[in-house]
Amino acid sequence: MKIAVLDYCVGKIIIKDIPTSLENLDGDDICTQMDFNQNNIEYMIVDDAFPIDIDTKGCTANITLN
Repeated sequence: MKIAVLDYCVGKIIIKDIPTSLENLDGDDICTQMDFNQNNIEYMIVDDAFPIDIDTKGCTANITLN
């Protein structure tokens, strides 16, 4: 499992593997256990492949994380 976090506090998009020990928790608990501040983030958790599309001036990328 992977978690993608939009962290407004630091101005980053963070993508990490979720430790196996946390996979049975709900999303909010996973975020808390991974030290993300619930007040400053939005998150998405995926079980499978995680496609990423970036299309901005000067940069185009299509990536899939497995």
